[in-house]
Amino acid sequence: MKTLVTLLLLAIIVIACNNNTTNEHPITSNIEQEKLDQLTALYDSLGPVIDEIAFRQKASGEDLKIFDDGIIPWISLENPQSGLAGLIDADKIVLPYSSIRILIDYPLNKPVFFELSSKSEGYSRKELILVISNKYHEIYQTEEKTAAQKTIPLDERKGLVNRNQTDGEYGIWGHDLSDLDLSFVEIHKNAKGVITLTLGIES
Repeated sequence: MKTLVTLLLLAIIVIACNNNTTNEHPITSNIEQEKLDQLTALYDSLGPVIDEIAFRQKASGEDLKIFDDGIIPWISLENPQSGLAGLIDADKIVLPYSSIRILIDYPLNKPVFFELSSKSEGYSRKELILVISNKYHEIYQTEEKTAAQKTIPLDERKGLVNRNQTDGEYGIWGHDLSDLDLSFVEIHKNAKGVITLTLGIES
């Protein structure tokens, strides 16, 4: 599971490794510290977690051999429609806010917010997974269009089959969209009352 904490830890590890290198360049170190400071400020601005929404689906067929309790604790981001029929409490309103924003930070080097507004009483699990999936599709498509270093096709990858890092608008690294599943969202509320969702992504 990759969350905001994971991203911060990775940044800290990079800085720590550089600080242990005798050939460390001071300008590089300052840039990395500045990036860590920006990330820390960004995540602090979200406010505390006030609730969490889980995405679980009923297992069927061969999946029953893998999940002993009959529950798959995530849903696909690439193709959520394949799991909607079994999504538990799919239509229940679980987010009673008309205006929210969602932070997507994994697997992106450049985190991005997007805003949602609803005229109804809030959002259901089904609505959330579909809108988050659509945004991920948009992000991956934009990355490919804007990257000079394109994604290496799966059948051409050597050794590890992880997706190579690309240099487009979002700087995607490590995973194809087909690798990603949504297991939960955390609801943050800051001092100004802004509601932000962060995502629990399985890969």
